[in-house]
Amino acid sequence: MVEPTPSSAPLMTAEEAATLWCVHLTGADDVHPMPSREVALEEANALNTSICRVKRQDVDPVLIAVVAKWPHSADSHAVGLMIRDECLRMRGDQAVAPAAVSGAVDALQVRIVELETQLAPYLEAEAAAKLRAEKRERAEEIVDFLFPAFNAVAARSNPSTKPPQWHEKSWWWNGVRIDWDGSDLGEGGSEFELNLSSYVGGGETEDIHIKLPAAWLTETNWKECAEAYRAERMKVRQRAETASKAAAAQRQIAEAQETLRRLEGGAA
Repeated sequence: MVEPTPSSAPLMTAEEAATLWCVHLTGADDVHPMPSREVALEEANALNTSICRVKRQDVDPVLIAVVAKWPHSADSHAVGLMIRDECLRMRGDQAVAPAAVSGAVDALQVRIVELETQLAPYLEAEAAAKLRAEKRERAEEIVDFLFPAFNAVAARSNPSTKPPQWHEKSWWWNGVRIDWDGSDLGEGGSEFELNLSSYVGGGETEDIHIKLPAAWLTETNWKECAEAYRAERMKVRQRAETASKAAAAQRQIAEAQETLRRLEGGAA
C-alpha cells in the first residue's frame, strides 16, 4: 500500500477556507477579487513588480498591492471572478473572445435580475418607511402652523401676534404635540387623523382629535391650502358665534318682554 505524500502547502483553517480574497491596490483604493489567497499573493507580487518598473511622478499616489479579505458581498465577489475569468480567456485565446464575452454578459444579466428580484421587497419596504417618515415630519409642520405656541402676556403689547381663532383650541401656552400612539396617517383616505395634546399645568393636559386633508401630507403648497382652510373655518366659527349671540339676544328680549307683561298685569 502506497503511503500518501504529505503536501508541502500549509493546511488552511475552516475560516480561511471560507474567506473571500482579493488584491487591494492601496493608493488607488481599488480591490480585485481573487479565487484564493495563493492566487491573490501571486497577483499582488506581479503587480508590485510592475509598479516598481514604472517611473513615478511626485503627484502620483504611492501604489502597493496587498492581499486582503474581500470587503463587499459574496455576490459581488462571484461576479468579479466571472469577469476576471473571461478577461483571462480573452487574453489567452482571441478567437473565442467574442463568445466568451457574450457568455459572461448573459450570465451577469441573469445574476443582475436575480439580485434585483431579491432586493425588490427590501427596496419597497425602505421606500415605504421613508414615505412614512416624510409624512410624519409634514404632519408635525402642519400642527405647528395651525396650533402655534402663544404667550398671552407678551401679546398684550403686540396683539397682532395672537394666532387666528379658527378653532376653540387655536393655541396653547406650551404649544402642542402629536400623540403618535393614537394618531393615524392612514393610506388611501381623503383625511388623516391626529390626536393633539398640550400640558396646561397642574399635571393636566388638554387633548383634541382633529381630521385634516390627506393631500397636505404630500403637496408642496400645503401651507397655502392650510391658510385657506383656516380662513374658511374662521368664517364658519364667526357665523356660529354670531348666530349664538343673536339667539341669546332674542332670548333676553323674550325674557324682558315677559317680565314687562307680568309687571304691567300686576300694576293693573
